[in-house]
Order: sequence, then structure tokens, then C-alpha cells
Amino acid sequence: MSFLRESLLTFGTRILLVLANFPISILIFRHLGAHGQGIYSSTTTYATTCVVVGLLGIDAAHTYYLASGRYRSAQLVGNSLLVLGALALILIPIFPPLINAATRGEGGDLAPFLTVGAIMVVPIAARYLLLSVFMARRRIETFNLIYVVGNLLLLVLLLAGFRLFDAGARWALWSFIISQAFMVAMAAGWVWRHEMRAGAHLTSWAPSWPLLRQSLGYGLRGFLGTILTTFIYRLDTVLVIRWLGVVAQGHYFLAVFLAEKLTHITASVQAVLFPHISAASAEEANHLTPRVCRHTLLWVLLAAALLFAVAPWGTWIYGGEFPPSIAPMRILLPGVAALTISKLLSADLSGRNRRFYPTLIMAVALGINLLLNLLWTRRYGIVGAAWASTLAYATQALLMLLYFWRVTGVGPARILLPDRDDWVAYKNLAGRLARRKWQDPPGGDAPRA
Repeated sequence: MSFLRESLLTFGTRILLVLANFPISILIFRHLGAHGQGIYSSTTTYATTCVVVGLLGIDAAHTYYLASGRYRSAQLVGNSLLVLGALALILIPIFPPLINAATRGEGGDLAPFLTVGAIMVVPIAARYLLLSVFMARRRIETFNLIYVVGNLLLLVLLLAGFRLFDAGARWALWSFIISQAFMVAMAAGWVWRHEMRAGAHLTSWAPSWPLLRQSLGYGLRGFLGTILTTFIYRLDTVLVIRWLGVVAQGHYFLAVFLAEKLTHITASVQAVLFPHISAASAEEANHLTPRVCRHTLLWVLLAAALLFAVAPWGTWIYGGEFPPSIAPMRILLPGVAALTISKLLSADLSGRNRRFYPTLIMAVALGINLLLNLLWTRRYGIVGAAWASTLAYATQALLMLLYFWRVTGVGPARILLPDRDDWVAYKNLAGRLARRKWQDPPGGDAPRA
């Protein structure tokens, strides 16, 4: 399958996720308002963050060892159950006091919901561990479809609770837990059937201690990068709820939620770029990555311009409480677009086994994000938080460009600016599409060459 086709297939399943998520965000915001949205988004985000940190990269290690054939599925299942049990024993008790301490101050309204948030840890962790199997088997599209079904169930539960019983934020959180558990059950059933058909009879689920040791070693080598990435993208939400309160967090979350829709384009390409670079020569990589970056950045910028223009329509969609989200969303758009460069160049450098300096660059970006949030969030509110994130993302992209230039000799212009061949390719593509449209009969039965 070609690079473009793989990227489009991944992007297609991500679009399904977007289409499933939008009604959920609209329903929650319109029914619960910014206050309820702040409680829901904060609780689910913090539970997910704790799981990502708590897994220590073991889920990524499981993908690596299963895909390479070094360990059997039965051993991976046994270790996943062991890790899941350990996370439940550790994270469930510490989640409420940990998040309460992190959000004390103006975020006190979140405290009554933290016990429910702690329960989320189990299905979220199970989802990540199951995802590692799908990734090892290169069936991420199947997992995304299961994710869509889970979100549809969440939408049904929210509609039923809100319309029939006028339920509040607590029902929204329990609906999230139920939908996650249903998704985990579907994914586990698929894994069982798929592995049985592949001949991996799961006769013994005893944990493999060698696999556990190697998984910890593999995971911890990339763990710092995971931590830095998580905090770069979520530090501002913690500080907003701590300093500005749950209502401000509701508005800011919606701004972030909408701006981050752009990342679906980048992530679809990134998922395909990394394995291609890993298998390519330096000369091939130096040709492919700049081309991919230019095209992807162009489409992200076009999507960002569209989002910027239609932002006022959000009041009609999300209701009268939406306007405070418009300004921070618009400010975040250039920063999220800059992340296109960071993510794609990071995927390339990982494929070349050069991970140290990209991790160092993320540490610098996190420091800038923290400093600017300290200076601006309490003074300028969620607009200040948005500016802090955008400037941190832009700095990260600039430093990544300079490091990539030093490593490969490929200058920023080749990465950022479309060249003549790019425009010729778009012109030829438009011509082919136009010819297909006008030459094919209505039934689509024209013979193909």
C-alpha cells in the first residue's frame, strides 16, 4: 500500500472518531454548561494522564515484543493482567488526593467527582494495553472502529440521562466509564478471536517475568519523552482549573478540543511516516520527510484558516456560553499547526534512532510553557494560557527544524515551503479528478486501463 493510501486510510478512521466526538461535546456543553463541561473534561483528562504515566511505557513495549515475535500472546496477556491489577491497586487510592492537591484553590468544585474519576483508571488502562495488540498486528483501523462504537454508546447514554432524568455531570462520568468498559469488552473479544485463529492458543496466562523486565527497560527508555509530551499538552489545563476554576476550564477545554481537531491530519501521517523512515536509507528519508511535511502543513494551515473563520458559528452549535472559547481557540490554532512540524520531524528522527535531542527539545518547550503560564494565566485568563501554549509549541517546532537541519542538511525552506513539483502534483491530481468526474458514466461502469 502506498504512503498516501495508508495515511488516508488512517485519517478516514480518525474522521469517524471526530464525527462521533462532536455530538458528545455539544450535548455535554449545552446541557451541563461550562461548569459541567469543566468537571467532565478535567476528570476524564486527569484519569487518562495518570494511566499514561503509570503504564511506564509498558504498552509500547508490548507492541514491540509482540510484533517482533519475541514473546507469545499468552505471555503478553498474562503480563497485561498483572500490570492492570498493579495500576488499579496503586492509582485508584492515590488518584483523588493527588488530583485534589494539583487542583486545589479555584478547582475545589472538582473534588466530589474524583472518586468516580479513580474508577475510570481501570477501563482506560485496559484500553491502552489492548491497543498495543492492535498496533502490533497493524489493525489500528479496527480499533478505531471499536472506539467509534463505544462513543456512540456514550452518546446514547448521555441522551437518555439528560433527556429523561435531567442528569448531571456525575451521570456523564459514569456513562464514560460504561462506554469504556463496553469498548474494552469488544476489543478483548476481537483479540481473543484473532489470536485463536492465528494459532496462539491462550492456554496459560501466567505472567512472564523476563517479558516484564524487558518491557520495563524498553518503556523507561522512552518514558521521559512520554512524560514531557503529556505535560506539554496538558499542563495548561491543570493550571487553568487551579487558578481560574471549573467554569474557565470548561471554556478552555472546548477551545483546546476544537483546535486539536487539526492534529488528526498530522497524526494520520505520523503513524505512517515512522515505519517508512525506519526502513529507508538516509537519502530516501531526506527526500520523503520534507515532502510529507510540506504537504501536511499546507493542509493543516488550510483547515486552521477554515476553523478560524467559522469560529463564531460555535455559538449557534454550542449555545450562549460558547463565546469565551472563541478567542483562545483562535490563538491555539497557529500553535497546533506548528506541532505538525514537531511531530513529523520527531517521527523521522525516531526512525533514524536519534531520540535524545528531540526529547531535550520537548523539555525546553515544557519549561517555556510553564514559565509563560505562570506569567500570563492568572493575569489574562484562558487567553493567556492559550498564548503560552502556542508560543511553546512554536518554539518546539523551531528548535526541531534547526536540529533536523543540522542532522540531515535539509534546510527549513524545503520542509516548510511548497516547491514547483508540489504545485505540479496538485495540478495533475486536480486534472485526473476532473477527467474522472466528466468521463465516467453515471453507473461508474467505464472500463479501467
